[in-house]
Amino acid sequence: VTERRSEPHRLVSLHRRWYFVAFDLDRDDWRTYRVDRMTEVTATGHRNTPREVPDAAAQVAAGVAVHAYTTRATVRLHATVEQAASVIAPNIGVIEADPDDEQRSVVQIGGDADWIAGFLAGMPFAFEVVDSDDLRSELRVLARRLQRAATS
Repeated sequence: VTERRSEPHRLVSLHRRWYFVAFDLDRDDWRTYRVDRMTEVTATGHRNTPREVPDAAAQVAAGVAVHAYTTRATVRLHATVEQAASVIAPNIGVIEADPDDEQRSVVQIGGDADWIAGFLAGMPFAFEVVDSDDLRSELRVLARRLQRAATS
């Protein structure tokens, strides 16, 4: 249990949960809190300090899909942002356009490396791991297992 002093910004709903996006005065940064975990909320009458505000929905999606995990990966997809978004939900990964190729996209994804490997293997398009040695290792393990299954 922690006590936080925050300036509220917005409520965001994502997959049947509500998240509170606020500026944390003690950490001097934007934070996301799950509403169902908040207790003893007290209004102080303090006025918010004017500052640039984040895209609250994007911040919640990134927190849920990537930042909540110790294993994080960056993967280049051989698919446009629209194609990638048809199979990758916002709570699974954060998709952006590939700055070098408009026919490709880049996804930030978090989770156990074996889960990420299985998820990526099930996608209908090719991909390349940009960053995550753990994921590369798990993909090799999965590839050997699939190869054995295919030759049995």
